[in-house]
Amino acid sequence: MVHHGRKCIFIHIIKTAGTSIRANLGKEKEQIKCGGHLTAKRIKKQVSEATWENYFKFSFVRNPWGKMVSQWWYNGHPKVRGKIIYKSKVRTFKEYILYFGEGGRISTNNPRCTPWLVDDSGKILVDFVGRFENLEEDFNFICQQLTPLKHEEDKSWPPKLPHRNQSKRKHNGGNEWTDKPYQDYYDDETKEIIAREFEDDINLFGYKFEND
Repeated sequence: MVHHGRKCIFIHIIKTAGTSIRANLGKEKEQIKCGGHLTAKRIKKQVSEATWENYFKFSFVRNPWGKMVSQWWYNGHPKVRGKIIYKSKVRTFKEYILYFGEGGRISTNNPRCTPWLVDDSGKILVDFVGRFENLEEDFNFICQQLTPLKHEEDKSWPPKLPHRNQSKRKHNGGNEWTDKPYQDYYDDETKEIIAREFEDDINLFGYKFEND
């Protein structure tokens, strides 16, 4: 998303609170959307060189083990959608991860974070990469880099960040909707599948399976 009013470019990676972030950036006339989900590389090709160089470019990433639990609840869990959207055999989280590990398509967008943010040489194209696990603090930092809109008063910026596009249940009163900690979903096999499939994210952003 390119927002000319705030002079920023936001790379919206799925299941990283992107819907909430987009909503809080505002939908004024100054905003121009480049689709719902586009990579940094693609947006760079669509905007002028001056826009790309002068606007603040940012995105958010997320621990891949937690991210895949969230995506399971949002896209695949029968208690959320009332039906299986991939294959009839995908009825549990383990089957979901096995299906993904075998190359099954679980989303219209790539669930991995790295491909959204790098160029052909692997260089990160954005100015700042926030973390879902540090959402409020990182979003507040981002807001400090952005241009306020003309009608905004100091007290209205930065906005409080709500959490949208959540799944069915909350865990321990937090802002991520699952029925238990992500670690409880995994066994050794599924844990290793995520480690393999998200190797680039793990290496680039230093993520690990917590309490390992």
